[in-house]
Amino acid sequence: MKKVLCVFLLLALIFCETVPAFALCDSMQAGQTQTICMSSTGYGTSYGYIDTEGNLWMWGENNNGCLGQPLSVGSLDSPTLVMSGVAAFKVNAGSTIVLKTDGTAWTWGYDYNHGVREAWNSKPGNEKWTLGYGPEPYKVGDHVAAVSVGSNHQFGILKDDGTLWTWGYDYVGDLGYVPYDVNLPDSYYVVGGLEEGQSVADNRTPTKPYKIMDGVKAFAMGYNNGMAIKTDNTLWYWGCDPWVTGKAASYAYAPMKILDNVSSFTIGYHVVGAVLTNGQFWQWGGAMGVEPSLIPLAKRKKVMDNVKFAMTDYTDIPTLNDDNRKISYDQTYIVTTDGKLYGMSGKEYLMDNVVCVSNSLFLKKDGTLYERKAVYNDIDEYNREFDHYEVVRVADGVAMPGQPFSSLRKKIGNFIDVREGDWFAGPVEWAVERSITAGTTPTTFSPNQTCTTAQILTFLWVAAGQNQPKEDNPFSDVSEANYFYRPALWASENGLVDGSVFGGDTPCTRAAVVTYLWKLAGSPETAVSSQFTDVPADAEYAQAVAWAVKEGVTAGLSANTFGPDNICTRAQIVTFLKAALD
Repeated sequence: MKKVLCVFLLLALIFCETVPAFALCDSMQAGQTQTICMSSTGYGTSYGYIDTEGNLWMWGENNNGCLGQPLSVGSLDSPTLVMSGVAAFKVNAGSTIVLKTDGTAWTWGYDYNHGVREAWNSKPGNEKWTLGYGPEPYKVGDHVAAVSVGSNHQFGILKDDGTLWTWGYDYVGDLGYVPYDVNLPDSYYVVGGLEEGQSVADNRTPTKPYKIMDGVKAFAMGYNNGMAIKTDNTLWYWGCDPWVTGKAASYAYAPMKILDNVSSFTIGYHVVGAVLTNGQFWQWGGAMGVEPSLIPLAKRKKVMDNVKFAMTDYTDIPTLNDDNRKISYDQTYIVTTDGKLYGMSGKEYLMDNVVCVSNSLFLKKDGTLYERKAVYNDIDEYNREFDHYEVVRVADGVAMPGQPFSSLRKKIGNFIDVREGDWFAGPVEWAVERSITAGTTPTTFSPNQTCTTAQILTFLWVAAGQNQPKEDNPFSDVSEANYFYRPALWASENGLVDGSVFGGDTPCTRAAVVTYLWKLAGSPETAVSSQFTDVPADAEYAQAVAWAVKEGVTAGLSANTFGPDNICTRAQIVTFLKAALD
């Protein structure tokens, strides 16, 4: 399945052009759609991705219902459909915020003041608190262009008129304004639990969005902080200030301008960075290139030229300097203008053709998703130590940034993954109408899934009339419990396969499918052509290929190649079947 993922202790959003509707994206340029996200550390690890149909799939730890599942569900082992019509999303620290393709924003998951919210909402006349607790989505805005949620449950939405609105938990100016300095009605607040020495004003939690800025084209809520780029390419910062603004550690209670000529930015726990309009990437803040005592490095440091975007992520595994000394728990990934991905703030090359980064997830332009995972050595029953990182492929078919979602096109049947305009839509509709296939689930056809020998022969058995086999089972690897039991015996009786091993899970190749179709047609004598250089004249499938070309079942991959060993997808198989049997 297609997968994608989002993180807890820091969020990095990076943008460049003006933001149209539905254009928020973590660690990407503005004008692109956020499609991958991963949330980890103190709240467990939660994952999510948007597929090419605009469906949001989530799995991992269901902290406070952040996966859209009942609170009784602790975790999901595999991607589960949560919502359709999704353009962008963020899951972070047990909270999820979603931007739908209709421009509405929705939240669910963790509520910092759950008990207070219940008391507040129970009072007649009080507006329902916009922070949710549990898996039920709650609408928080219309005409929204981008969304974000921070690591301390600070929410934000950017509207399509360029106004930025925030709400949620405000510890040190996290939301970009000082509640007790703003003349707001009480309905904007719920008073949370107070610690010794705190006043009411120190811990007031705004319960619905409040406008903090105009003229914004990109933003991110981080860890007790936030950043935004305005339409004039100026960069603004608010919240906890570990030397980010270039001053002594303090708090920026309202957005303050910190840099000009910025095309994108990244926001971490202690370190922030900006890509300038000339392609230079600069970083500054605390704990950058120094010992873990967090001695601040306020002065900006140029890291690399020709940078497209960067992303900083908090991790429990420290970054090491050249002497293998721990220098920071903020890890920065950089993507250059030619698509090369680097870690360690540019010191470590990882891979090519990268179009999107969300924490330790990397999306390549072919739609494949990779995760950089930490590998540990066990010390004893209770302790382990970090050994190294490895990059593993975790998903295919992930939506590209800025890719129009096909969910805006009409579905074929009940399938959310087959839409009008897809090259395979006609064959899928034909196969379903003739009951050749009902899909992999009631709502998915899985067009890009590899088709197996068992599946193709089941399709053919159904198309041939589902005849009852008369012979005994000749296969050692087929039993009556298999869904393909009768198709396998039928295929043996009709000479499509032979031997004592069926190999139902074997991927079906192009050579195999035309051979099955040719045999089903009676194995007609057909002159072997020299058209395809990859089909030897003495190959056992040579006549089948020649027959398929003659009958218009296929024209090959090109004028002189057939690709006999290429593995077929389910979409390709039903296309073969329609061409041969319709």
